[in-house]
Amino acid sequence: MKRLEAVFLVLGALVLAALLRHYGLSETLDALRPLGPWLPLLFALEGVGKAFNAWALQAVMPPTRKADLGFGAVFDATLQADAVNCLLPTASLGGNALLIRRLGKSAGTSEATAAVTTANTAQTIAQFLFVLAGTALAAGSFAPSRELSLGLTATAAVSVIVIGLSFAVQLGGPFGVAHAVMKRLGLRLPYLLERETKIAALDARLRGFLSDRPWNFAACVLLFGLGWVWSAVELAVALSLMGVEADLRRILAIEALAAFVDAIVFFVPAKAGAQEGGKVLAFALAGLPAAAGLAFGLLRRARELAWALLGYLLLWCHRRNNS
Repeated sequence: MKRLEAVFLVLGALVLAALLRHYGLSETLDALRPLGPWLPLLFALEGVGKAFNAWALQAVMPPTRKADLGFGAVFDATLQADAVNCLLPTASLGGNALLIRRLGKSAGTSEATAAVTTANTAQTIAQFLFVLAGTALAAGSFAPSRELSLGLTATAAVSVIVIGLSFAVQLGGPFGVAHAVMKRLGLRLPYLLERETKIAALDARLRGFLSDRPWNFAACVLLFGLGWVWSAVELAVALSLMGVEADLRRILAIEALAAFVDAIVFFVPAKAGAQEGGKVLAFALAGLPAAAGLAFGLLRRARELAWALLGYLLLWCHRRNNS
């Protein structure tokens, strides 16, 4: 697995290098230069989106534990988890494990696992609802070619399927299904075999969440959705400062198309090259300068790295205080 991750990382780096060579490093830097004085503002805007994500996770935490898990504690934990996801080749598994460990100290491991898993389901649904809205806007704004129309239709179809599967997984008990598949493949891990009862209880909690706390789940989806909408606000501010004209519908469509690319390349460590390539593709499809898409992709990566460093600083402080 590590070898495969290394291959994807190298391929992503090559894609990024090819993009910089094609569009020119100096031209890309020229596109970023007007943003210089505004970088603190642009970096701070990222924090609003992260706050929406923390509120979304807080919405599905156990009601009896919310007094022990205020917004500050959840925000702190999500920053640390995002840092792990951003800089380590673990997809989102490493960050989720850290979240469960941190939140489990106050809510209990089973409750924290159920909350984080439910939040992941809600986040996936919110992301693909945003993609669906973006494809509809793209179809209505760009007068797309036949090929692009087919691509947008396929994107919408995949989004509907993913949303349906997300509900099915939540209702079907993801941990029990995964455990059953592993046993059929002959992977009988003693750790899991000893905890089959706990796995069944956790799946029952996940299945019951949608019926017992539907409004909490809806709030979680809404807050994650607002996080995606906020990313479009960030793009609008950046484009305005860069002197690139784009209406709101086009901006929302760009973010939705880029979100779809991000979703399908989740396995690329740190989304190396994939994030920038997705922005270039989305900008080109929207009729905006592809070089501006590359510049914005690099800006977003720089912001993510800055917030990841803050997350690692918080993680270091937390471990030092508990050592």
